[in-house]
Amino acid sequence: MPVLKAFFSSGPFMPHGYCYMWDPGLVWLHVISDSLIALSYLSIPFTLGYFVRKRRDLPFHWMFVCFGIFILACGATHAMEVWTLWHADYWVSASIKAITAMASVPTAILLLKLVPHAVALPSPAALRLEIAKRSRAEKELSLAKAELQRRVEKRTAELRKVNEDLLLEIDQRRRIEQTLRNSEGQLRLAQEASGLGVWDWNPRMDIAVWSDQHFQIFGLKPSGQTFDEISFISLIYPEDRAAVKLAIREALRPGGEFDVEYRIQRQDGQLRWVLSQGLTHCDSAGEPFRMIGVTLDVTERRQAAEELRRSEERFRLLVEGTADYAIFMLDPAGFVTSWNSGAERIKGYQAQEIIGQHFSCFYCDEDLRKGRPAKALREAATAGRFEEDGCWLRKDGSRFQANAILTALHDQNEELIGFAKITRDLTESRRADQAVQEAQAELAWVIRMSTMSELTASIAHEINQPLTAIVNNANASRRILANAAPDLGEVQQAVTDIAEAGTRAAEIISRIRELLKKSVPEKTPLDMNQLIHEVVAFIPGILEKQHISMEMELWAALPPVMGDRVQMQQVLLNLIMNGIEAMTTILDRPRVLVIRSDARESGLEVAVQDSGTGLDPRHIDQLFHTFFTTKINGMGMGLSISRSIIEAHSGRLWASNDPTTHGATFRFSLPAMA
Repeated sequence: MPVLKAFFSSGPFMPHGYCYMWDPGLVWLHVISDSLIALSYLSIPFTLGYFVRKRRDLPFHWMFVCFGIFILACGATHAMEVWTLWHADYWVSASIKAITAMASVPTAILLLKLVPHAVALPSPAALRLEIAKRSRAEKELSLAKAELQRRVEKRTAELRKVNEDLLLEIDQRRRIEQTLRNSEGQLRLAQEASGLGVWDWNPRMDIAVWSDQHFQIFGLKPSGQTFDEISFISLIYPEDRAAVKLAIREALRPGGEFDVEYRIQRQDGQLRWVLSQGLTHCDSAGEPFRMIGVTLDVTERRQAAEELRRSEERFRLLVEGTADYAIFMLDPAGFVTSWNSGAERIKGYQAQEIIGQHFSCFYCDEDLRKGRPAKALREAATAGRFEEDGCWLRKDGSRFQANAILTALHDQNEELIGFAKITRDLTESRRADQAVQEAQAELAWVIRMSTMSELTASIAHEINQPLTAIVNNANASRRILANAAPDLGEVQQAVTDIAEAGTRAAEIISRIRELLKKSVPEKTPLDMNQLIHEVVAFIPGILEKQHISMEMELWAALPPVMGDRVQMQQVLLNLIMNGIEAMTTILDRPRVLVIRSDARESGLEVAVQDSGTGLDPRHIDQLFHTFFTTKINGMGMGLSISRSIIEAHSGRLWASNDPTTHGATFRFSLPAMA
């Protein structure tokens, strides 16, 4: 402690300012100068330290550290010069100078040793040249590196492409192998489905390999067994062996083909027909070394072909033997190519006369002018079939009614190869239809007569009313005229009543005559409500006798219909009389007959409803059959004829039970007049 105290003590020394005699100018000059030097010296080491810290790659960086310490010590001595101007701490100042001396001596020694090395360092120009060389080298190195990288990338791309191609090839091979396996499977399935057996024969070594299907065709179990020509021939039916041997010899020539159909005798005794086809392969010298082919069991095909041949023969005989139909063929232009016996009978031409002639010779002049033959061919070719009813000519020039069907014929390529025409003579059929219509009209007249006979009492009552009125008015007129002063006004009124009653009686008789007379049906516009009133006028007496009440619910504006007045009156009369007869046994409820007319979208509908016993559900479908009746004395013709009349007028007649009245309802509908 005393040493340190003496060290930092001024002792007997006086401050340095006394030496300057405290001259202000001189003192401040020293203060300012030493202060600036000290600050400068103190800042330099920090700058060198920062530089050395940032550039650790510089050579001799320890020299910068020594210079930093030396300059820092020098700065401290100048700071002490300012301090000693007022404080006589010369021991401290001397110590700092001693430290500066210790830092400066090693620095000077190290600097001497460093000078030769520093001199050996290249000059700035050399450094610039070296830098330029290094720059060029780096650029060349960069170019070489880029070229190398390009080559590496190119090679990498090539390797990648090769790798992709290799992967693609592997995938393609995998797909090809899969496709091959699928194809083999499909081929095997196709062989099994089609029945084809495959064989491969080496004629030089006389060895044949068969597929499993080929073994099965010959009735053998599939195996790896091989065959030679002799063992193969032994499986063939004896009568066909010579033909097969000849086919083999012919096929062994250059370009030869094996194609033969033969029979085989299986081990189970079955005799089968097979077809074998093959292709011969020859070497450059034209010698056969391989024959590959297939075999197919054609037993069913031959049987079908034989059956088809027999069927065609039967069809030919049938066509040629059919006398009721004219069946013949035409070429695409309409010329006759075949002719059957029916055509000879119906049209009068022999086959040798008509074959080669155009079928338009069967048409009359009027049809030829209208282009009827060409139209028939055109529509048959377009639609595939053309049918018409018309009149044709026979060889002798007479005409006949017939139905003709013209059918287009096409080959497997859908090309038109001709027409088939079937003509059916309708002359006798039309005569029969006319006879049926006449018989039906006769029967309808008989039924009308029968119905009118049943209504005799009612009709007599209706006629008696106007006749009684005539007689009464005539007697009254005679009495009035017998008076001395007759009242001519009353006589005129009586005469008027007589005329009206006579007109009413005449109308009733006219309606009866219309129903009873035989006449050809004639369709005219009809008012159905008026017809209903006309028919109802015949039955008041019978309604009163049977205690039946009549209700009419008629549509006010019914559309007119086309029809025969007498026939429609007969239908209405039949349905009304059926309703009356159905209620004759009813005692427990009112007897009511209801007649309705209604307009419909396409025409009108009329219903006749009774409150009788109703219809047996088992018989509803048979009610309109001819000769079917549920009445004890019925003929079973009334409803059948009624339905025929309605259907002839394009209408419909049907029956149903009515649960509300316990009776039956008969309805018919007719189309409105166009």
